[in-house]
Amino acid sequence: MELTGQRRSRQMRSPFLALLLAHGAERGVDVAAIMRKLGLRHDPNAWPSLAISLAQLDAIAAEVADALGDPDLGLSMAIARPPGSYGVVEYAARTAASCEAALVRLARYQRLVNDVVAFEVTTTAETLVFEHRVDGEREGTGPHGNVFALATVLELLRRLMGAPMTPIEVALAHARPSA
Repeated sequence: MELTGQRRSRQMRSPFLALLLAHGAERGVDVAAIMRKLGLRHDPNAWPSLAISLAQLDAIAAEVADALGDPDLGLSMAIARPPGSYGVVEYAARTAASCEAALVRLARYQRLVNDVVAFEVTTTAETLVFEHRVDGEREGTGPHGNVFALATVLELLRRLMGAPMTPIEVALAHARPSA
């Protein structure tokens, strides 16, 4: 898999990598082979602290999605994600008094788990906008990472409200997949 290009060379550590690899491994994907193919160390104990580039994260996610035959891997992972997997940041959001307060807490504390991804909350009299981005990276964390992040936040808010919740609009940074 080609990992060259001007974008996506910034290194990051993210719980998403550990969740991604565990998701694949639990479903029979040879994640060790994927890691070797990309020149990365395969050590499940090191996954949470492994520094990788956004390009490598994209490549790993694409390989796992292909191996599983799951083009909606980010969504599948968000649905299967165990509550609490984002530790204190998730706890801070889950204990908020309102959806807005939960999103503000996520935005404030996100950098504790990933110093490359930023969350921003903007409110008006009629709307609340939640933005997930990587500064300087037009495609954010890539297709699977972008969908995972937004679906995870939406599921967290649904649990907080105890009721279904449907966003008015969702815009994703990555290109629409070809059909």
